[in-house]
Amino acid sequence: MVQALIAVPTLAERLGSLVLADRTTDSPATRDALGEAHLNWDYGIAAMSAAIDHLQTWSDLYLVARRLPRFAEYTLLRSTLEAVVTCRWLVDPSKSPRERVRRGGVLHLSDLADRNKFEQAVKRPPQRTSGKSASERIAQYQGLMVDAGFYDEIEIKNVTPLAVTDRFALYANTTKGDGAQLYRLLSAFAHNRLYQVAGTSIIEEQIKAPSGDGWLVKHSANEALVQSFTVTAVEATIRALEELIWYGGHGPKPDAKS
Repeated sequence: MVQALIAVPTLAERLGSLVLADRTTDSPATRDALGEAHLNWDYGIAAMSAAIDHLQTWSDLYLVARRLPRFAEYTLLRSTLEAVVTCRWLVDPSKSPRERVRRGGVLHLSDLADRNKFEQAVKRPPQRTSGKSASERIAQYQGLMVDAGFYDEIEIKNVTPLAVTDRFALYANTTKGDGAQLYRLLSAFAHNRLYQVAGTSIIEEQIKAPSGDGWLVKHSANEALVQSFTVTAVEATIRALEELIWYGGHGPKPDAKS
């Protein structure tokens, strides 16, 4: 696990270089477009930024602060993997450009639907600005997807992106079990499910008291689970970053490994 976490700063540097790279380079990202928008690239960059930020936080917590909490690392790793599998789903090199564009458009509609609920919840004022409301943008992108032949006018009203559980099953890159099981176990910690007891109270880490007088028992957790989840998250992040670099036209096309 330590070796996996040591690699995280390098991943952050690689992503930073990609964000600053020439956006005009001919690439799958520039060719995959819905209207004027390159949704897959924008969402892919945003997802990987979130993934590596959560992973860096876990790395700092464990390697720098020397903390092994009972719960927090699981939610950090879950957020990392949620973002990773979303990025991989969007930029999947094995899929056709049309399928990738469809995925980006559907994800964007889901994003706008949530934004629309927010605008309604805060009672968005009626005065006009230069921007568009979420409902106006939904109509715009629904029209683009209908015009592109992805859906007809009835189907487009009900499309949703692939469920996160299914994205885990396809793209979490697990070596033991399947991604859907991984997602459900990680979610137990994020949502305080009772079956989270499978992951706690297995080991106790002893830390020397600052005064030098004896030991302090700081926390307990299932070290084996944490190690497995961490290695899985780092491996999946590396894979996703390779695919995103290819997608942006700045690296070779990854092979077909899962």
